[in-house]
Amino acid sequence: MYRVATGAIPYLHPATDYPTRDARITMAAVATYWSLSEGVFNKVSNVIGYNNCETCASGNNYIAPATSCNTLACRAAVCPAKQRQCTWQVGIGAPQVVNAGYSTNIDYVCTSKLAPSLSYARPLSNLPCVQETALKAYGYKLSISQILSNVAKAAGVSASNVLAKTTNCKLSDAECAKRGSTDTYLANCQCQLDRKAWLLRDPAVSITYSAYEWFADRGVGYGTTSALPNIAALKAIYQCLSPP
Repeated sequence: MYRVATGAIPYLHPATDYPTRDARITMAAVATYWSLSEGVFNKVSNVIGYNNCETCASGNNYIAPATSCNTLACRAAVCPAKQRQCTWQVGIGAPQVVNAGYSTNIDYVCTSKLAPSLSYARPLSNLPCVQETALKAYGYKLSISQILSNVAKAAGVSASNVLAKTTNCKLSDAECAKRGSTDTYLANCQCQLDRKAWLLRDPAVSITYSAYEWFADRGVGYGTTSALPNIAALKAIYQCLSPP
């Protein structure tokens, strides 16, 4: 939780999307509740490297941080009845890498309102928007390659290997963005998917997308009433741990 307090909360776009410290702490508390529910803190010693590649036969499948999750192959092998790719979750917030975030337009608008009553801008989960969220978190002072390197090191993985795996792609980002079908994208753009996965391991990016997955699934009221006391307790902890 200290990683969230010091490595995520201060970087949640305070000047724009999260204008107050309380708003940033609320986002972190909701995401942490989801992460705890998913058992992230109990499954791995380094939560930045959390890497869960579902298999339909056995459910959760915790793999090494540097290992790619071939969600299309997984579906073809063991998930035909579900008619979807397997779930891939990463990082301290455990957001899903494969989501309804594929755009046919590389210039896809990267924010949308989740609901009129929610003042936060919701980032869409396609690759250009994940990259924009990462760049914005650090005030555009770090490049994507620098962010990828920092995350790799934090996860205990060779930064050079991660960069080679996520930036030397056979298709350009623009070409991949034009592939509207999820299956077509997954079949040809694993390099871009790996880059998205590593960016989603950055604490600030991971917390952002995790919180909004929660809001999207359960509404702006933070979901079930049973979750509210726990989220309130997490907020109190982050009020103490996070920088003013």
